[in-house]
Amino acid sequence: MEAFMKHHRISIRIRIVILNFGLLALFALFFYGFFLPHIEQRLMERKQEVVKEAVRLGSSILLSLHKAEQDGRLSREEAQQEAIERIRELRYEKDGRNYLWINDFKPVMIMHPYATQLNGKSLTDYKDPDGKHLFMEMVDVCKRDGAGFVNYRWQYFDEKDNIVPKVSYVEAFMPWGWILGSGIYVNDVLAEINELEKVITLGFIAVAVISSLAVFFFSARIVRPIQQLRIASRLVAAGDLRSPVVVDSTDEMLDLATDFNQLIESMRDVLGVIVRHSTELAASTEEMSATLTTFTSQAQNQSASTEQIAATTEELSAGMDNVKKSTEHQTASVLSLIQTVRGLSDSIDGMARLIAQAQQETGQITGLAREGEDSLRHLNESMNNVLQSSSSVTGIVQIINEISDRINLLSLNAAIEAARAGDSGRGFAVVAEEVGKLADRTSSSIRDISQLVEVNNQQLKEGIGQLQSTTRFITEILTGIGRMNERMTDLKGTMTDQTRENEAVQTQLENVSNRSDEIKHAIGEQKNAVSEIAQSVSSINDAIQSVVSAAEQMTATSEQIAAMAESMREKATFFKV
Repeated sequence: MEAFMKHHRISIRIRIVILNFGLLALFALFFYGFFLPHIEQRLMERKQEVVKEAVRLGSSILLSLHKAEQDGRLSREEAQQEAIERIRELRYEKDGRNYLWINDFKPVMIMHPYATQLNGKSLTDYKDPDGKHLFMEMVDVCKRDGAGFVNYRWQYFDEKDNIVPKVSYVEAFMPWGWILGSGIYVNDVLAEINELEKVITLGFIAVAVISSLAVFFFSARIVRPIQQLRIASRLVAAGDLRSPVVVDSTDEMLDLATDFNQLIESMRDVLGVIVRHSTELAASTEEMSATLTTFTSQAQNQSASTEQIAATTEELSAGMDNVKKSTEHQTASVLSLIQTVRGLSDSIDGMARLIAQAQQETGQITGLAREGEDSLRHLNESMNNVLQSSSSVTGIVQIINEISDRINLLSLNAAIEAARAGDSGRGFAVVAEEVGKLADRTSSSIRDISQLVEVNNQQLKEGIGQLQSTTRFITEILTGIGRMNERMTDLKGTMTDQTRENEAVQTQLENVSNRSDEIKHAIGEQKNAVSEIAQSVSSINDAIQSVVSAAEQMTATSEQIAAMAESMREKATFFKV
């Protein structure tokens, strides 16, 4: 049977039913193998005590009459005759049918109220149907011990043809040489025991039926919530969060189901927030990428403008010898250069506005990512609460374990009682051993339940691990956005420096325009100014190249953020809400 249970899966409900029937079988074996024989023995002992008291009552009558004889109030013949008459009429129990008789040590029957044919006859050769010289044995017991019990077969009261087993108590009355005796019929004791056995058997059947119904009912109350939670766990593992758990219970299973439903609801809310925020994050990163592309294009245009300015300054330096002849032409060139520098300043201002807009968008992205991080933290706390609620199932497992331990103890006590009973309790010991094995198998089943609960907890821990992984993704996104913000701040500072340099260039060009009349007399100074302009333009070009490089890095970072957001959205859309 043990090998069968190991290789065949048996439900908890069936095991509880088997355990119930095992307990009933153990109780039946205990009752019929030990308790009922013990009751039979105790009843027989009580009946024997009643017989003893009846014989002692008769002895007290004989003693009182013997005293009357000694006092001279009665002769021996009168005293003995009075004793015979009084003992003849003495009855007790069984509707007043139990009686006493008198014989002597010869043995000769002095008086028997029912077997009157034996009165005055010798009993030396009298035997019961089994060939036992019962009266000779009574004489031997009285000579040896003064009193005692004798087993034999005798007619049932006045029914001469009904010979049944009987146990009699005999006591010697030495002053007259008499033996006074009375007995009980074993059949009467067995009849009382049979009546008691019938009553107890009916009670046992009623208890068995009631306990079986109770076991079926309560096992269903225990198993059904576990099955419902198991089905719900499988649905969650498959990504289906649309079906809450409904448990018809008021114990720890209801608390566990409530926590589980709260977990599902929290997961649905958090996943909805994650999907929405990841979608918004992807859209924002696309907008930011487009903005950065525009920004890069404008920076490249600015670089071309600075190269044009550099070429113009080179031409200005080369034609410095002809300045005197082409002052008017130079003035026009300077004015054109001023306009170009102003356009460059406007472009730089536009770049600054784009950077400010990009910083605002990254701030919004950061807020969305932090909301997703907070939602994941709340989900992690909810799943930890479910892990704590799952430990309540251990209470049920401990209760069933205590029942199994008590069964083992009862089986051990039953085995001890069976050992005391000897050969008659051998079958009872075998059944007690089987019940003990059944209790061990029940403990094994409880361990299986504990393993199921541990598997459920492991799945929840894996879910927590995935949530922590998602949290790390969001943290990395926040870190990337922070780095991008820092680069934008650096870029903004660079643009500010570039604006100041443009203003300086514009001032210098205006000075050149205002002093165009003095160029003829200050060619050397003008060459120095042109050299400074060339250096400033070179610095501007370097700054623009740095801006282009930073913009390209920001574009790559925004693409990484978009990829992370898409990955997070795909993970979240695995669940069906």
